[in-house]
Amino acid sequence: MVPPSLTDPFAPIRRQALLVILRVSVVGAVLTLLLSVLQRWGAGYVVALTLLLVELSALLAWLRRRPGAHHAVSAVYFTIAALSSVGHFAWSAVHQQDLTNITGSATWLPLLYLTAFLVLSPRRAARAVTLLYFTLLLVMTLFFAWPDVPTARKVSAVNACLQLALSHAVLIAMCLLWSRLLGGALREARSAYEDALTRLPNRRQLSAWLAQAAGTPAAVILFDLDHFKRVNDTHGHDVGDEVLRETGALLAGALPGDAQFGRWGGEEFLVIVTASAAQATAATLASRIAGHAYPGGLRLTASFGVALAHAAEDERTWVARADAALYDAKRAGRARVQVAP
Repeated sequence: MVPPSLTDPFAPIRRQALLVILRVSVVGAVLTLLLSVLQRWGAGYVVALTLLLVELSALLAWLRRRPGAHHAVSAVYFTIAALSSVGHFAWSAVHQQDLTNITGSATWLPLLYLTAFLVLSPRRAARAVTLLYFTLLLVMTLFFAWPDVPTARKVSAVNACLQLALSHAVLIAMCLLWSRLLGGALREARSAYEDALTRLPNRRQLSAWLAQAAGTPAAVILFDLDHFKRVNDTHGHDVGDEVLRETGALLAGALPGDAQFGRWGGEEFLVIVTASAAQATAATLASRIAGHAYPGGLRLTASFGVALAHAAEDERTWVARADAALYDAKRAGRARVQVAP
């Protein structure tokens, strides 16, 4: 299966949004903690805010250390924020027995809805905010059904609770609509950088990445499937297309987390990886291809050209050296890795 980082064009956007939100949350927690100490809100508030600051700082450090873990960090962050908000709201309903003036965590829930659609996938965000919303409704229902709550307080809280329920429902509906419209627009724009057959980044996207990586401690791995023309001639183009799709999915799972991978054209694929990992990565990919059973029991090999980036070298020269190494590998008998000088 192709990793989300290769198939989800919105992953970098969500990762950056989460990074900004966590930084702002940490700053907000620090300021609130200082205010709680100055205003003497009590030991309970100070402890709770300190724990929150530690959790947020840990999530921020996690995301900065492992950018590829943003899906897990997003889930943990949203869960903590949701439990905190709903817990405070439930405490007001059950312990204080007063929802007349809904303040505190309930007023921050709309921001949590927006956060969900920024850092989670649309489907997960929709599920998360729906669960959060119905949990909120459940708390309000329990408040009105609780026999120990005075009737006068229930009557006085009706309007505030209705306003909260309706306004939050409208906000969630608007978030869903915004997410669908934005997702459609971004997918349409992204299609220009995606290979239609393999769903991998195409040559245009790879060229942009190459331009960014040129002159850095990186390497290009250019490879193609040996005797691929025989596959099309003998088994048909449908089988050839399936071979290309399987190759993309098979190799994506064997790449380092920071590698950039796509279809260069025809049966050629290209990988941008750190220089230190280049030869080991090429060997791993070659082994995977050779050991894989393709449709109809086909067994294939691939030839690889590896070129480490030179200082002050543009991307065209860099790829040309990898291409020359690839053809050297083919002339030497195929099914091997050749490193460019």
